Amino acid sequence: MRWALLFVSLCSCAHQLEGAPAVANITLPADHGAHLAQTEWWHFHGHLLDARGRKYDFFLGFVRWHTDGDRFLGVPVRLAVDPGQVAVFCVTDEHGRRYFGREKYAFPDVWAASAATGRLELSHDDWTAKGTARGMALSASTRDAELSLTLGEGKPVVLEGEGGRFVADGTAHLFYTLPRLPASGALTLDGERVAVTGEAWVKHEWGFLYSERIAGWTWFGAQLDDGTELQIGLIRDREWREVDGSFAELIEADGAVRRLELTRVGVMQTGEAWTSPRTSITWPVRWRLELPEERGVLELTTDVPQQELDAFPAAIWAGSFAVRGELRGRAVRGRAMVEVFGLSQPHLRRFFSSGPPPEETQR
Repeated sequence: MRWALLFVSLCSCAHQLEGAPAVANITLPADHGAHLAQTEWWHFHGHLLDARGRKYDFFLGFVRWHTDGDRFLGVPVRLAVDPGQVAVFCVTDEHGRRYFGREKYAFPDVWAASAATGRLELSHDDWTAKGTARGMALSASTRDAELSLTLGEGKPVVLEGEGGRFVADGTAHLFYTLPRLPASGALTLDGERVAVTGEAWVKHEWGFLYSERIAGWTWFGAQLDDGTELQIGLIRDREWREVDGSFAELIEADGAVRRLELTRVGVMQTGEAWTSPRTSITWPVRWRLELPEERGVLELTTDVPQQELDAFPAAIWAGSFAVRGELRGRAVRGRAMVEVFGLSQPHLRRFFSSGPPPEETQR
């Protein structure tokens, strides 16, 4: 009887999850913190240099989801874990052509990760992202790499969609980005500690990031040496076609955002690819971006193709590229982060189901 009462109690303690309001009201720094959302993620990535001019890149991501609508083989997931939490961290050493990556999961030790509300304070074991008086502080490590960074104030926030209310495949969530923040700190590789400086990019999204049709995405975030940033997000269905919500934009040197007509943007794989010995997935590792409206052609190349993370719920290629080309008739260079997700089926997908969002989160 006691077990039956406990089961009924657990089944009845679902949250009232937040959707995206009709008019977004994102307030920083309070909204750097966690929300009572179905899914929420914070992505921090950037490009660094040491005193010798050697280049490094990093990616630190925290993902958190409430499992109220989720079932595994018909059993409510929240009976075992709520919220679900995953963190990923990787460092690319471009000079040594090396890649270091690690994933962490808060299951069954759900107490290992936490996220504060009203302020940026994320932790997963000893990995942290915290707000400071001057910006943000990041810390994470793998067996062979350790990074400690401070991010200062840079370009103003960019509210994606309509004032931060972003709609993908008919489902709304909240989405903002900080596309260029100065970064400084220390990087340790194989026991050698070096001071590094560079530029970071921060993305934060939360809400019902749910659709039965959405299978993955390809995201580009390029920081160019003329002070502009290019952001392209291609959201894919199960046939790998672009769905509603895919977008492209240029962020000018003064912070102004220029939305680009996606039908006039060319995103092409050049044929160069790398097949992972771990997952057997073949990932594209060279891209060509064409921006006719801006008289732009950008080539993205990498000497480190193995930038794959085999993290739950599915493998993701989240890595860095060198950028070279033309924009508005002028030669530009830069560095970019690219995320490719969805080329493999998520782990255990056929056993897993998630409830749809409420009506108010729809377009």
